[in-house]
Amino acid sequence: MAYSVQEQKPRPTVVTAAVGLLYATAGILLVLAVAGISISGSMKAAYEEAYRGTDAASSSDVVAIASTWGTAVVYILFAVGLAVLAMFVGRGKQPARITTWVVTGLVALCCGCGGILGAASGSAMDSLTQNMEAAPGQPDPTKVTKIIEAHMPSWYTPVTTVLVIIMTLTSIAVIILLALPAANPFFRKEPEVWVPPTTWPPAPGTPGAPGLPGYPGTPGADPNQPPAPPQA
Repeated sequence: MAYSVQEQKPRPTVVTAAVGLLYATAGILLVLAVAGISISGSMKAAYEEAYRGTDAASSSDVVAIASTWGTAVVYILFAVGLAVLAMFVGRGKQPARITTWVVTGLVALCCGCGGILGAASGSAMDSLTQNMEAAPGQPDPTKVTKIIEAHMPSWYTPVTTVLVIIMTLTSIAVIILLALPAANPFFRKEPEVWVPPTTWPPAPGTPGAPGLPGYPGTPGADPNQPPAPPQA
């Protein structure tokens, strides 16, 4: 070929750090998904107890599955997406860089800040549920909250809270690192450059071959192309 793209530029340290943090964030999301699935039995028992004797008793299993497995599936999808983005960001793909800003922002906002606020505002939520009235045929919200807390393993809230805080910080760090000026040249597309043919004269029918534009001495020759070697 007469033209080719320049060799891959060295990856800046800030991009390498961002890629590592993306993989770390994906790993944390997987751990949170596994933690949520591990308490599915406890959540099922809690909802069965809370919904017992109400018109919604038959839907307790659905609620328990939605609150554990549904959240775990969302975490897994985000984890897979971040891992794929990390791979393309490491290759200097600008679309992946932009998508990473969006996805990590969603992770920090929805998964991260939501989890932190939910863990930090437990007392506020208790006060709120105390003032809520149960819908017809539904269990008392205050009773549901207390039953869930009683069935929840003691390790779950502190462990997941710490993981969510770390995940939020890593997501914010990725956004900042990829926005630094040092990362810009790595994602800038380089123009194609002319590469001299390895043999002379070029094979018939290829750019620069005798009788075709690009061959020295013919119309349309590239002025930057080296002159043809003397013929024997």
